[in-house]
Amino acid sequence: MVYGTDGGITASNLTLLDDDKHDQPTFAPVPIVREVVLKANPRIAQIVKPLMESFNGEILQALNARVQIDGEPTETVAEDYLKSKGFLR
Repeated sequence: MVYGTDGGITASNLTLLDDDKHDQPTFAPVPIVREVVLKANPRIAQIVKPLMESFNGEILQALNARVQIDGEPTETVAEDYLKSKGFLR
């Protein structure tokens, strides 16, 4: 069993089936910011929203595959992705 965003899905050329019974939870990245910090810096939500909306299952699988299968450092994969989407220069 693997998670829907597991990099091994892409690397093994597997097909992800739809869970019509909604038995398996969806594992998606979620930003966590303390309430006091968010209240003091309300722009954080505006800044993070487009990043979170840029993710989908296929993208997460590909990013995870770069780490899990190809052995790339997480920092490199994250930086490459953020730069490719224009979130970093």
